[in-house]
Amino acid sequence: MRTTLLALLLSISLPSLPAQEDPGSMRIMILGPAGFSDLLANEGFDAWRIDSPSAAGELVETIIHASDLDRLRSMTTGLPFLITERSRPFSEIQAERQQALGTDMPDVGYRTLAEIRQALADMESNFPQLAKVYDFQSRYGTPLTHLGENIPLLRISDNPTVDEDEPNIMLFTNNHSRELNTIEVSLYVADKLLNGHGSDATLTDLVNKNQIWIVPSMNPDGLNQVWNADNMWRKNRRDNLNGSFGVDLNRNYPYFWSLCGSSTNTSSNVYHGPGAASEQESQAMLAFIEAEGLERMLDVHSSGRDVRTPFNSLVRPNLPSGVTNFYNPMHLAFSSAMSYSPNTSCCCGTHMEWHQNVNGSMAFLIEMGTAFQPVYSETLTELDRMWPGILLFLTKPAPMRGRVLSLRNLQPLDASITVSGQAFQDGQTIRSRGQNGRYSVWMGPGSYDVTFSAAGHHSLTVPASLVDGSSFERDVALEPIAAATTLTAVGTPSIGSSVDLLVESSEDAGMVYFVPASSAASPTIKILDREIPLALTPLLSRVTSLPNIFVDSVGNLDNNGQATAQFVIPGDSGLIGLELWFCALTIDFEYLLGIKGISENLKLVLSN
Repeated sequence: MRTTLLALLLSISLPSLPAQEDPGSMRIMILGPAGFSDLLANEGFDAWRIDSPSAAGELVETIIHASDLDRLRSMTTGLPFLITERSRPFSEIQAERQQALGTDMPDVGYRTLAEIRQALADMESNFPQLAKVYDFQSRYGTPLTHLGENIPLLRISDNPTVDEDEPNIMLFTNNHSRELNTIEVSLYVADKLLNGHGSDATLTDLVNKNQIWIVPSMNPDGLNQVWNADNMWRKNRRDNLNGSFGVDLNRNYPYFWSLCGSSTNTSSNVYHGPGAASEQESQAMLAFIEAEGLERMLDVHSSGRDVRTPFNSLVRPNLPSGVTNFYNPMHLAFSSAMSYSPNTSCCCGTHMEWHQNVNGSMAFLIEMGTAFQPVYSETLTELDRMWPGILLFLTKPAPMRGRVLSLRNLQPLDASITVSGQAFQDGQTIRSRGQNGRYSVWMGPGSYDVTFSAAGHHSLTVPASLVDGSSFERDVALEPIAAATTLTAVGTPSIGSSVDLLVESSEDAGMVYFVPASSAASPTIKILDREIPLALTPLLSRVTSLPNIFVDSVGNLDNNGQATAQFVIPGDSGLIGLELWFCALTIDFEYLLGIKGISENLKLVLSN
């Protein structure tokens, strides 16, 4: 094959481009020197090497829009160069394939946007207890695409019409519109989950304990262009107002946007757009994350039969050991399960990199199969090959997961999460997101101190021992920053006298206070991630039943946020040397168990 291609390339000069209203895209093969594919990629061409370099050079393939042909020609002067395919509507290609099979139209094959919508509607109709169709625009209020389409998505869950407090998982395909085979992955996985629920224990558990979001095509405008005009079209359909169209959606995300593997040239297939997240499609995904949060995301592309991690070449050398200790074995297991090759990210501003590096979601990218639009039967075979790896991705236990909540009303928090000794060097973050404040930490096995921080709240550090193959479940409740509650004593705690206990909480005027007493300071009373610095002894439970000893131990703070309780000490010499501990609590029923402020404890030793 290589010998034939080389002979053709060496004997064919570049033909002239026939005049037409829209020349469309073309696939071109070039014989260049070693490293020529990297050179083209660095210049913003959608190019890749299709065999190993040899003495004759390396064989490179690229797909360009015809408007970029002059720029490519200027870089390939004197090199063997062959146009191997010109674009046309994919509807023509599919019709020809189906006719060759001797079947009547319509028949099984790749799906148009209308057929995707129908497939999702059928799933909702056939499995109403498990599947519900939404779209980004109506659910999250984001704009329609440039050509007025909404972007459909399917939620699979045991309560699909209800927003449940469960981890969210996303399978995302057809970011690049020409990659028609990827759409079939979404629909295949959805079909597996729906039909396997109730009969397959693993799939039943997966659906019952998660909300699984299926996005068959994030690029409906581009998909329509593929079917109706240009089967090689990759980008969306932004009008760049200079005669060119489209932004590469998988170069448009905010993390490391425009720093590698993309182009400022609007006609390039890897044009990254006028700004980070400039596109309606990208904005829809950003809105999804803010609303829902996401534990894991799988992005499927074609082609190449490899699995890629979400760390580009600029970031990869600086990753902390905990991250690599998770991702490296997971990467190998994932790719091995499909008999695919492990690979690395080729560029910046990608969808999966944004999910992992900004939101802390586990993210991978699959390059499936060996072509964008192979004969449909080949894709069906490929789906079966991919399923074991996808199932591993869906079911791999998150090393650490839970929710971050505020002690006030248990509201979910957008919190940042850091791991001691595992500092990122390139602006990555781990965050809790969405309506339930869910988070996940993807670190390898080991013991870590994990710190949670949110605006207006005290930070909290919790120890976590992570074990491969299991999840350390840990909800975290952060205490709002508030004026301190204090307790001070006035008087000498001697037998037969009394001590005033002054409660102060400047921002809690009029609120209820309570001054409990205990005969021990430890073990303290735990309330989620807080503690009352007293032991739960019999004395504590009797404070309010001894009103002649503990006077005004419960009451309301005055307009200055102050109050005085009194400890009247019986005249019993047997009490000399007794140690008692007190603290002050302020009560606000917007807080968990009604406890807002907790003072430090106050020790009194009874004397003669």
